[in-house]
Amino acid sequence: MGPGAGPWRYQLEGMVEGKCRIEWTPLHQAMVRVIDTGDIWTADRLTATGLIDDEDGDQCRACGPTASAHHRSWDCPAQNARRNCILNL
Repeated sequence: MGPGAGPWRYQLEGMVEGKCRIEWTPLHQAMVRVIDTGDIWTADRLTATGLIDDEDGDQCRACGPTASAHHRSWDCPAQNARRNCILNL
């Protein structure tokens, strides 16, 4: 887990290194790793690097605000089902 994991480090390690189940697959584990290490390429990051070239390129396609990794992981209502699934494990 990355250095930014802080107080969540042990919970994240358990999610990533724990045994897979029908509701927690290797794909879920990989998604947690990508988010934790900052390797997620959201619209704001793509715009900042010039890979998206439209004027609203850094906006969330689902709900409108700036599409940062924090927004996608914690704030975007379009991600509620995934977030609730993970938080209820």
